[in-house]
Amino acid sequence: MTIQNLKIRKAETKEDIEKALEVRKKVFIDEQGIIIDIERDNHDWSDAVHVIAI
Repeated sequence: MTIQNLKIRKAETKEDIEKALEVRKKVFIDEQGIIIDIERDNHDWSDAVHVIAI
């Protein structure tokens, strides 16, 4: 896959948002050691805009 083949779109389904949050978990919590209470909040499910690349 090349960058030209990537499609970027808004995460609109619960499954899309869960996948976006999993990437954030791997990067910020697992790799950088940020505690989950700082990385996550109620906005992640209410008014945050998540995007995914497929």
